[in-house]
Amino acid sequence: MDNKTWVYVEKSKLGKDLLEKPLDSRWVFVKKPEPDGSTRYKARLVIRGFQDKNNYDFTEIYAPVICLSDVRALLVIANKFNWNVVQMDVDTAFLNGTLDKVVYMKIPDGLKVSQDFKEKYVC
Repeated sequence: MDNKTWVYVEKSKLGKDLLEKPLDSRWVFVKKPEPDGSTRYKARLVIRGFQDKNNYDFTEIYAPVICLSDVRALLVIANKFNWNVVQMDVDTAFLNGTLDKVVYMKIPDGLKVSQDFKEKYVC
């Protein structure tokens, strides 16, 4: 709620937008050891997207990858012309993606809301 990740929407107002039932979520808890010997506890909420039954055009997804022979060819060309080669790694490539459609999620466990509220609203 602090990050304004979602808003509560009444199930009755969704109408035809709610083609499938709202997706479920689960908490993932991790213990991370710190250099000083202490332990840091982290938690993240993960939506269970595999439950979504809508049909998608997966040909629109583009994840550029390169095969080893192409890397070798580029290194040969860079060596021939005495070019500098720089390698980089992008860890957050898919972290801040945008969605084209609205995704509805059941209110996750652990939020301080009544059971009646959970039955009437989705995130």
